[in-house]
Amino acid sequence: MSNDYQPVGAVAIGNWKAERNGRIAEALASILYDTEISVNAVIDGEYQGRPLEVKACQEWVTDANNSNSRRRGRFWIARKQQKELIEGDGFYAFFVLDEHGDYLMSKLVSAREVSKYVGHESSFQITWTRVFPELVV
Repeated sequence: MSNDYQPVGAVAIGNWKAERNGRIAEALASILYDTEISVNAVIDGEYQGRPLEVKACQEWVTDANNSNSRRRGRFWIARKQQKELIEGDGFYAFFVLDEHGDYLMSKLVSAREVSKYVGHESSFQITWTRVFPELVV
């Protein structure tokens, strides 16, 4: 078996969309929050002298394990990033995009506020509706 494993089908498309959405959100954050985005850094940038991490997800994603074949998108949070943001009294810039990568909404949230969703794992997920409860019908 080769070490050159490449995901196929839905996994490859999902990975491609996640990467694309991240790039779009970082570009938007650089404008909206007047920050320079650091590539391959643990934390993406700064906002008002405090650490800023940019997260993106789609409003809806295909999910073969769901009875409706789709579910609401989720933000992936790494515990290491959360720890650094808490220590620096930082923020998350959450962006929700549609399936084409078009901007729908964003919100700046204190890392301390996100702490109430933290589990014990090395990473955890937050459905976008938890970040934007005012938009859930």
